[in-house]
Amino acid sequence: MKILVYGAGVLGSLYAARLRQAGNDVAVLDRPKRLGFVRDHGILFEDVLTEKCRVARVGTVDKLSPDDAYDLIIVMVRKTQVASVLPILSKNHKTPNILLMVSNAAGYYDWIEAIGRERLLIGCAGAGGAMEDNVVHYTVVPRWLQPTTLGELDGETTPRLKQIAKTFRRAGFPVAISRNMDAWQKTHTALVLPMANAIYMAGGDHHRLAKMPEVLHLLVRAVREGLQVLRQLGVVITPRQSRAWEWIPAPVLVWMLGRWANTEHFEAVAARHANAVRDEMQQVADEFKALAERAVVATPAMDRLAGFADGRPSPQADRKEGQQYLSHTPLLDFDHPLITGLTERRQWRSLPEEQRIRQVYNFVKDEIAFGYNVPDIMPASQILAAGRGECNSKALLFMALLRGCAIPCRFHVFMVDKALQKGVIPAFVHWLVAPKIQHSWVEVRFQDKWMNLEGLILDRAYLSAVQQMFADTKGAFCGYAVATANLHRPQTEWTGGNTYIQRTAITKDLGVYDSPDQFYRDHPSNVSGLRALVFGLLFLRGLNANVRKIREHKVKAPLAHAH
Repeated sequence: MKILVYGAGVLGSLYAARLRQAGNDVAVLDRPKRLGFVRDHGILFEDVLTEKCRVARVGTVDKLSPDDAYDLIIVMVRKTQVASVLPILSKNHKTPNILLMVSNAAGYYDWIEAIGRERLLIGCAGAGGAMEDNVVHYTVVPRWLQPTTLGELDGETTPRLKQIAKTFRRAGFPVAISRNMDAWQKTHTALVLPMANAIYMAGGDHHRLAKMPEVLHLLVRAVREGLQVLRQLGVVITPRQSRAWEWIPAPVLVWMLGRWANTEHFEAVAARHANAVRDEMQQVADEFKALAERAVVATPAMDRLAGFADGRPSPQADRKEGQQYLSHTPLLDFDHPLITGLTERRQWRSLPEEQRIRQVYNFVKDEIAFGYNVPDIMPASQILAAGRGECNSKALLFMALLRGCAIPCRFHVFMVDKALQKGVIPAFVHWLVAPKIQHSWVEVRFQDKWMNLEGLILDRAYLSAVQQMFADTKGAFCGYAVATANLHRPQTEWTGGNTYIQRTAITKDLGVYDSPDQFYRDHPSNVSGLRALVFGLLFLRGLNANVRKIREHKVKAPLAHAH
């Protein structure tokens, strides 16, 4: 199928890439800067859950001419851009099928006038994500939550609709066909609009939203108000599972939302998208407000949430940001003379914010050697004195130094597969390690966004030695304290975004905490109690000696390693 994807943003790029990989002849149309990158490098897209990065080569066009002929044009632009695209589509009569995958709560009169009823199809994407440095970080939404949804204006399941649905499925997208796309999109708006505004009310931070039950209760009430508006107007609530918002008890919904909001999945499918399309959400909010006025239904919860769409966080969010993410704790003892002395000698506090973060990050990454301490959890000043650490101890020191330099930060904890330690921990010790071990990284607030900084665990010399040991390895690698999608191009240098080095070994997300003290108050560390005594007496020196041998290129690569 010959396809033009009109709009090469996050979703347009993702759908174009996967449709091309499924064997279709695909071209994209966008602004010159984005087209130039796609022309030179292709579409780079990475699954945020698997960290698998791929590239797809697609065609590029800088305009749609009246005589251009495609089997299908897929329009994936923001609602605020549709008005400028419709006149261009109206002049092209050689394309029989034009699919608008754009949020819409206002109906299709303008779209029909411009494109024609016989050519117009309606759809909604079943994916989410964000674009960073021209790389699309995405996740495809599971079928039970929101598949890619397509429909004809009259609700018929036509041969062309079946063929287009088949094309999307071959590209790896779960697909559903709706017999009433107008009702589907209005229902969709009633669900996602309160969710987006709740994210805005939490300052754009989904982890913070998870810890604000009062906002989640407001979200549930707003969704129910929206569904009541639709019922009053005679709009069928569709798909059927959306009606669960009306009968599941509110406390249960709040609990479910709180758990979901604290996950990477929610970040990918909801938070990142909401933060990237504030202008579109505002227009959709205006459209839904008009529906509420027609229905003569009061929507106090929706109205209150809508007040934060301009990016102004709630007072609770502001207060929490100032008090919790900069505070001193027993583990984050940044007032200790060792830490204050280091900060003053390096003159970090006098630097601009970005340089402050980078220099502290590089110090912990490369000047605190990768290695093991027993116990593994101790005050930051003791970790600095030891001069070595692994993920959890380096995270503690990094947080203390950041807070001592007035940089807000928080603690994110996971469980990882112990396979990533194979090789760095000798075989006779590795079998003693629990199958899943605690792992953490630091989230740093920079330019109103939370950055995941995990890439500082391994110092440059150690990582370089592992890379040389496995010089022939292509792609993903797990072992020797590395778990990454690309051993030779890991995301460890901080350039303003996220960094990772052990992410692909993660098996479970344990959540975000204001401080490590908050987490370890209720959870023992990996090496504590009797385990700490045994490791300290019998294995610690050997473990660090093995790390030192690897760093000094005195360990030969095994014939095989874990993937």
